[in-house]
Amino acid sequence: MESNSTQRVSPFPPTPPTRAPWVDEIHGKSYFFIDKPMFEDLISQSAFVEHATFSGDQYVTSKRTISDQIEKGPVVVLDIEMNGVRQMKANPSIDARYVFI
Repeated sequence: MESNSTQRVSPFPPTPPTRAPWVDEIHGKSYFFIDKPMFEDLISQSAFVEHATFSGDQYVTSKRTISDQIEKGPVVVLDIEMNGVRQMKANPSIDARYVFI
């Protein structure tokens, strides 16, 4: 990426999983923890750009998280697994670049 003083890269934004917080995690900083009924309700509202199940818990990237980060001006970087990438690529309204590491 070219150096550009007007462009910042955000750290991975907090996302809402359905699992319980680990000892060192803080709601709203590490993640926004939600329960499974709320998760299902948000899916029905199309509130996520992607969602996936991993080890029995759901992990998502919310549209609101992305829009909040974009308003701050940074380039938004997500750490998501391949099902999430496929969902995002299938959505023509998402203009994203993908790097597989």
